[in-house]
Amino acid sequence: MYICIIKQRQNMITFNPSKSKLITGDYLPSSEFENRIFDGEGSSSETDQFIVVQCDGFSIVINYDLYIDGSISYSRGDYWTPDYTEVDVNTVDVTIKSIEIDEYEVELTKEMAKIFETIVKQLI
Repeated sequence: MYICIIKQRQNMITFNPSKSKLITGDYLPSSEFENRIFDGEGSSSETDQFIVVQCDGFSIVINYDLYIDGSISYSRGDYWTPDYTEVDVNTVDVTIKSIEIDEYEVELTKEMAKIFETIVKQLI
């Protein structure tokens, strides 16, 4: 699947999102979701997150908000068995706020937002 975006009035770019590679960013990695759910007593909202992605020679900055929700199971141990805590991630919602391609902000359609939500979920 390829995405075609009009970057300026006359310039059109095309790239394959499956070739996206995470370069850097200020984001909560998925390896930390369980800790945030535990600390937040079931959920956590992270605002103003961003990642920089390299894809087909283009630098793409994806700005988004993140909401994670989960459940916490706790079992009190006894003399032989230690306490047990388990955290399950139930929901990961990504809300795309803006996208910049090679420093140009592009108009965000619903279809593009959906595609970039999927990219963010895969990369973080």
